[in-house]
Amino acid sequence: MNTTELTYKNVARQMNERLTIKDKTGNLDLTGISNFDTFSNVYITCLYQDVLMRVSSLNIQTTGDKSAQDFIGIHLEHGADSIKLNSTSRIHTRKTDVSEIQERIQNVILEHRVAVDLEAVNEHVPEVLHNAKVHPFEQFYFLRCGFSKTEGFFDIAIGDFGYGIRGTLKQKSEYSYLASKPHMYSIEKSFIPKVTSKNEARGMGLSELHDYFLEQSKGVLFLSSGDGYYLIENDLEKHSVTSGNLEYNLNGVQILLRFFCSE
Repeated sequence: MNTTELTYKNVARQMNERLTIKDKTGNLDLTGISNFDTFSNVYITCLYQDVLMRVSSLNIQTTGDKSAQDFIGIHLEHGADSIKLNSTSRIHTRKTDVSEIQERIQNVILEHRVAVDLEAVNEHVPEVLHNAKVHPFEQFYFLRCGFSKTEGFFDIAIGDFGYGIRGTLKQKSEYSYLASKPHMYSIEKSFIPKVTSKNEARGMGLSELHDYFLEQSKGVLFLSSGDGYYLIENDLEKHSVTSGNLEYNLNGVQILLRFFCSE
C-alpha cells in the first residue's frame, strides 16, 4: 500500500480495507502508515479491543515505526495520572472519576502552555467523559490528548466500544424506532436538547457541545458510532456540517474535540 496518514476523515475507510477476519482469525495491516492523528489512534485502539472479542487470534502487520505500534493498548497505563500528550490511556470507569480526568486534562494544557479556551474545555469535556463512563459494556474507555503547535490546535479524543448511541437510545420506548434506522439518525438525535438514554436527563447533554462547536470560527467536532458519523468543521474560510455513513461499522462511540489556540 502507498504511504498513508490516518485522520478522523479516513480512518474508518482504511480500517475497512485493512482488517480481514476469516475463521476466527483477524489480520490488521498497518503497513505503509506514516502517522496517526489523535482520533485515529483512539479509533484503532477501540477497533483492536472490539475485534479481540470476536476472534481467537489477531495478527497485526506494521512497518516497525513507533507511530504504527503505539495504539495497540497492551502497554497502556491506566487512570488519570497516565494522561499525557500523544499517549493513549485506558481509563477504568470504576476506579476513576470524571473530575479526576477533567483535572488531568487541564493540567496537561497548563503544563504545555496550550493557549486554548480552558473554560470551554472544562465546560464541555465532562459530558463526553460521563457518557464514556456510563455507556460502554466494558468497564473502560480510551482517551488521548494531542497538541499541534505548528497548526495551533489541541485535540481530545475519547472512545469506547460499547453499545453505541443507537444501542443506548433504543432502550427507551420513545426511541425504539431508531433500531431500524441507520446509525447516523441516532447520532443526529443525540444532539437534540434533552434527548437521553438515561432515566434522568443531565441538563442539555450533547446539544450544548454541538452548539459550542457550531458557533466557533475555528474548531472540529467529529463523532462516530457504528457506521455513522457527524462532523462540524469550521475554519476561517468555511463552516460545514455533514453526517453520513462510514465504511466500517465499529461498536461504541468515538469522538474528537479539536480546540484551536488563540493567536
